[in-house]
Amino acid sequence: MKRFLYFVLLITTIFSFACEHINYQSYILKKDCTGYYFNIQGKDYQICNDSIVSKFKNGVEIEAVVKKIDSCNNFSGIMCGAYHPYEGFIYIEKIK
Repeated sequence: MKRFLYFVLLITTIFSFACEHINYQSYILKKDCTGYYFNIQGKDYQICNDSIVSKFKNGVEIEAVVKKIDSCNNFSGIMCGAYHPYEGFIYIEKIK
């Protein structure tokens, strides 16, 4: 019986460390004719894979996992005559 309890404890410990822990952060979506943005630490970052947030309305809070990237090749290309200052590009890895 004692061995069985140790075995169960070992398996439980292994599975608890094997589970993926994802750290979602909350971001406010900014959407205008120049594209889609998340504000991170007071600076706007343009979302490259913006199709993932196109169904959301401007100003909603979205829980997501993002990664800062150097260049943006796959965004929808929304363009207009306005200018939206931004710090860089991000890629959304997951949305809750």
